[in-house]
Amino acid sequence: MKTPKWFRNALRNDKRYLKRKRFYFQVLFAVLLNFSFGLTGYFALRWLCVPVLNCWACPFAVFGCPIGIMANLAALHLVALGAIGVLVSVGVLLGRWTCGWVCPFGWTQELLYMIPTPKLKLPAFFRYGKYLTLLFMVFVFPWLYGGGTVSPADLAPLQEAGYTEDGGPYETDGVPSPTAVEEEPEGFPAFAADELFFCANCPAGTLMATIPLSLQPGLLQKRLDYERRRKILEAGMDPDEVADDDPDFPRLEVPEVSLSSSLAKVSVLAFFLLLFVLMKRPFCRAVCPIGAVLGLMSRVSLLRLKVDPDKCIQCDACTKRCPQGISIYKQDYPVAECILCNECVVVCPTKAISYENPFKLARPHALDAPPEKREESA
Repeated sequence: MKTPKWFRNALRNDKRYLKRKRFYFQVLFAVLLNFSFGLTGYFALRWLCVPVLNCWACPFAVFGCPIGIMANLAALHLVALGAIGVLVSVGVLLGRWTCGWVCPFGWTQELLYMIPTPKLKLPAFFRYGKYLTLLFMVFVFPWLYGGGTVSPADLAPLQEAGYTEDGGPYETDGVPSPTAVEEEPEGFPAFAADELFFCANCPAGTLMATIPLSLQPGLLQKRLDYERRRKILEAGMDPDEVADDDPDFPRLEVPEVSLSSSLAKVSVLAFFLLLFVLMKRPFCRAVCPIGAVLGLMSRVSLLRLKVDPDKCIQCDACTKRCPQGISIYKQDYPVAECILCNECVVVCPTKAISYENPFKLARPHALDAPPEKREESA
C-alpha cells in the first residue's frame, strides 16, 4: 500500500508536521473528553476536573469542569482546593499548553476564525478581563449571592426516588444525602444554579450542554435513571427486581431544558460565536477564567518558548500567525497569553523560536533594539 502523499510531505517537512500534529491532538481530546454517551456511571469521572473548559453538564462529558467546581463550592462558602490544585499544578508544569492543544472550546474558536470574513483586532487591554471574570464571577459573586439551604421537606422526592443511602454529605451529581440533610436542623447548605454567575451564562456550557439537552429531552432523564440503577446495584439489590420494570416507581422530576427557556444563554453564545468568526480566540484572551489561572502560573512554568536573538530578524511573521495576537520576540511580550500552540515555530523563517530548557535560567530577548545594538551588548 502506497503511503499517502500528505503523510510523506509531513515527514519531510517539520513545520507542516507540527501544524498537523496539533490538529490531531485537538480532535483526539475533543473525543476523549466527551465519549460517555450520556452515561454517568462507569464511563464518567465528573468528580475529576481537567484544566480545560468542558462543561460537566454536557450529556457526553467524561470529566468535570474546574470552574464549575470552584463556583459551586464558592456558593457553599467552601474553597475547591482540589480544582485549584489541578490548575496550579498543570500551569506550573505546562503553562497554557492545554489551552492550545486540549481545550475543545478553544479549538471551536480557531475553526470558526477560518471562515473567510473581514477580521477585527482585539485591543490588548481586554486580556485583563479574564482575571476579573475569575475573581468576581467565579469566586466573589457566587460566595456572596449563590448560597441557600435545603430542608428535609425539599428532599422528599429524592427519598421516594431511591436517594436514601448514607455516604457523606453529598451524593452523585451534587445531590445532598437525605440523611445528611435531616441532621442539619437549620437546613443543609445548597446553591442556586442561576446565581452561579459564570456558569449560568457560560457559552461553552450552552454549546455543550443546553443545546444537546434541548434537542434530546429524554437524555437527562436517562442519565438519572442510569444513576438510580447504579445506586440500587451498590446497595446489593437487583434493579430489575426492585424498580426497573415497575412503571409506577417514582422518578426524579427533571426540569425541562429548552432553548426558549434559555434565551439569555443562547444570546450570549450567539454573540461569542460571531466574535469567534471575526477575532482570534476572543474568549480565551479576554474572558476564560481557566486561562487566567494557567496564565498566572505560566510565568514560572517549566514549559515555555524562547527566541534566539541571533537568528530573529523581527519579520513579525510570528505575530501575524499567533492565535493570541502576541509578539513573542519582544522583550515585554505577555508570557501569560502564550498557549504554546507552535504556530510561531511553524512560521518562523529562520527557526529562531524553540522550547526553552526548563533547568536553565532564561536570558532576556532584548530584541527591541536594532541588530547592531544587540551585537554590541552581547
